[in-house]
Amino acid sequence: KDEMVVMLMKLRLGLSMVFLTTLFGLSWGTRSKIFNAWIKFLAIQLKPLIFWPDGDLIRSTQPKQIINNCPALRCILDCTELFIERPRHVQLQALTWSDYKKHNTVQLLVGIAPNGMITFLSKLAVGNHLIHTLLGRVDF
Repeated sequence: KDEMVVMLMKLRLGLSMVFLTTLFGLSWGTRSKIFNAWIKFLAIQLKPLIFWPDGDLIRSTQPKQIINNCPALRCILDCTELFIERPRHVQLQALTWSDYKKHNTVQLLVGIAPNGMITFLSKLAVGNHLIHTLLGRVDF
């Protein structure tokens, strides 16, 4: 039960793992095991909620402004950069550093239907060549 609370506090409130480790009296190893186990569990459980809907379904739920201006629109792509905690290893710190955000980050490509439903999530990418890295791996 406490593990779930730790994970939800991390995801919803964005609290640092150092803070959560101290708050719940966890060791570093236990904290990593909890985080990794819950992330994998949530990924498996939530993956079915992200799917590519039928074109007729998308068109039937589009806002009128989009139907009038972009009738063939099926998906809006957005490259998103997410803050992460600074990795322990220097090489990973350098690899995930974003000069633009002045923070360690990972990036992903998100596909959003005109009605706001998330229809695609790429794998995470790091480094400066996000668009080329992600678009080279994308399989719609």
